[in-house]
Amino acid sequence: MPGIFLFFSTFIFICGLYGLVSNTENLVFSLVSMELLLLSISLNFIYFSIFLHQPNGQIFSILLLSVAASEAALGLSLLLTSSKMKNSLKTVDFSLLRG
Repeated sequence: MPGIFLFFSTFIFICGLYGLVSNTENLVFSLVSMELLLLSISLNFIYFSIFLHQPNGQIFSILLLSVAASEAALGLSLLLTSSKMKNSLKTVDFSLLRG
């Protein structure tokens, strides 16, 4: 039974890594891929926390999910700024947002 959870978490991590490496153009797809990476890491922390009967992994998972939420908020604000200025969602256009 433990192998199924690790396989599922590894599969989610590989999907997120593939999405992040293969797509360098679309910001939304890159954000979703980064969220998948952080989710799979968080699942591993929760699983090992339950398996070892230690609450440290669950606490660290909550911290990791809060970092993921702040990363998503920052990415969506960049997305709105880029779409207003250039009417594009390509990551190449972010060099024009320098202040």
